[in-house]
Amino acid sequence: MKIIKLLLLIIIVVLINSCSETNPVDPYGITSEVNTINGKLNGWNLGKNKNVIFLGAGEIWNSDKVYSTSKIDSNGNFRLNNLSAPTEVMFMNPVYPRFSDEVSFIRNTLTCSDSSAKKVWGYLVITFAGDTSLTNKGRIYRRNFNDWFYFSDDSVKAGNFIVEYIYTDKDARLSGTIEYNYNHNYTDRKYHYTYEYNLNLKKGWNKEVTLVKYQEVSSDSGYTKIVTTRSVTNYEPIGGRWDYSYYGN
Repeated sequence: MKIIKLLLLIIIVVLINSCSETNPVDPYGITSEVNTINGKLNGWNLGKNKNVIFLGAGEIWNSDKVYSTSKIDSNGNFRLNNLSAPTEVMFMNPVYPRFSDEVSFIRNTLTCSDSSAKKVWGYLVITFAGDTSLTNKGRIYRRNFNDWFYFSDDSVKAGNFIVEYIYTDKDARLSGTIEYNYNHNYTDRKYHYTYEYNLNLKKGWNKEVTLVKYQEVSSDSGYTKIVTTRSVTNYEPIGGRWDYSYYGN
């Protein structure tokens, strides 16, 4: 009987090991796939005659279509359901970051599990309810800091983060560190960036969260010098809110 129990134990251990090799634990954590986008706009005071629409490519006139639409109620609540996919023509950007020729790399250990994977950015835009011309009246951001700009390099601080929504046409994992210098002579700025990637993307809509881990702004020989370290993950820290900018009546 003891021999039979021992054999059964060995078989169970082998089966467990076999399953763990076939379906390994994801070292990048749980991906944040997005099926709906909903929330309450911070400080909303524009009534209930507005909509929020979800678009790609950043501008209405460059988007292939509206991916989802929601009314904004008088309290600023909205809910975007049934997010549709971009058309194939929109997939022009790889999931991994690209840089200008002026960048001087110090370290680059970034790996991408599928370099053929493409992405499309999604944007939330405010419009008038019933406006068939889809006139852009403002933008909506998911973040935890006050700034008119999307992500201003000289005003964000450690702990600030912003959430972006991206659609990928394939699964892909990005991990590693990119560190580089970049001088922007037109604005008299020197940048030292470090990006730490731990990003798991599934085919469909995903959250991509950029968190400022370190930020220092100083003066260097007439230049504004910005040294920053940022992480790029699926994980959204607590404290995020829905901010909006508005351009007209």
